[in-house]
Amino acid sequence: MRNLRNLLLMMLLAFVAVFTSCENEDNDPVFEEELTIAAGIVDSTAFAGSDVSTWTEIDEADLPDNVLDYLEQNYTDLNVRQAWVDDSGGYVVLLQGKTAVRFDNLGVFVEAIDNAVKKRAKDRPELTEIDTASLSTSITDYIVDNYSDYIILKASTDENGAFYIKLVDGPTLIFDSKGNFTEEIDSEGHRKRRNKGKRGKSRASDQWTAIDLESLPESVSDYIATNYTDAAVEKAAVAADGNFKVWLDSQVVLLFKEDGSFLSEKTAKGSTEG
Repeated sequence: MRNLRNLLLMMLLAFVAVFTSCENEDNDPVFEEELTIAAGIVDSTAFAGSDVSTWTEIDEADLPDNVLDYLEQNYTDLNVRQAWVDDSGGYVVLLQGKTAVRFDNLGVFVEAIDNAVKKRAKDRPELTEIDTASLSTSITDYIVDNYSDYIILKASTDENGAFYIKLVDGPTLIFDSKGNFTEEIDSEGHRKRRNKGKRGKSRASDQWTAIDLESLPESVSDYIATNYTDAAVEKAAVAADGNFKVWLDSQVVLLFKEDGSFLSEKTAKGSTEG
């Protein structure tokens, strides 16, 4: 059984992800674990003799109606994060806020357990979210130059002043307290240090330099004002070949030719050529 549990934990580590999501109140997306295996996220000591490694994950919609009714009446402010059928045929529901609610095999309430989730590993830093607008130009310029296809989701700092930048549908970038890039955490939680010189040569059109918004051609500004009336421009950059890239607060990235004519629109989920 120990080997089985170790195997399950190894599988969980392979699915560690960063950000996730603003729905996680106390865990930064950088370190939020994928909630796929009960043994990997719940504290087994909170469930007495229950063998959590044998629990079967189920969808929230598959919970009995009386369980759903109980949760709706008693935990209106907490969403369901995960649900399982336990080793006795009962139900365990993990809510936001790390509270687990248990029901018997008939869906009758048994108990509520606070702090049922495993504690954050000691080597994981406590992060404090900050306004992305407060990031230094050395950080934003590095992202524009090296991760031009991504948009910043959120930014945080640790107790030593290092910066953690989560990109939408992308990796997490770590910078030291002076804004120097130190390493990248990919979507699977793997860390790798990277020097700008090791990225290899890129096309001129892939090298971007941040510019003031006032430097954008009038045709670019007019196009945005006409076609994206509800969006605001967050930042802009120019490529070595003269093309322009504009980031909007709606998580849309627009590309324009050197003459200011529209080229394409990109989002975190893909792109639409113009």
